[in-house]
Amino acid sequence: MQSAITTSVLFDLLIAFATFNVRLCVERRTLGTRNFIICILVSRLVAFAAGFPLFLFFRERQKQLGH
Repeated sequence: MQSAITTSVLFDLLIAFATFNVRLCVERRTLGTRNFIICILVSRLVAFAAGFPLFLFFRERQKQLGH
């Protein structure tokens, strides 16, 4: 039996993961990079906590190379 706290935390993580996927697709179109598929795979296969920093790293690297 799950407690209300566990359910709330799980719901928050699911919303954060869904938002991350939408943001990832928007950034991919904006910056035009192909490395973001790696972030989705890492997020789904390893953990969201590993995919999000990887996304930020790729995004900053792409911005520096593009500008």
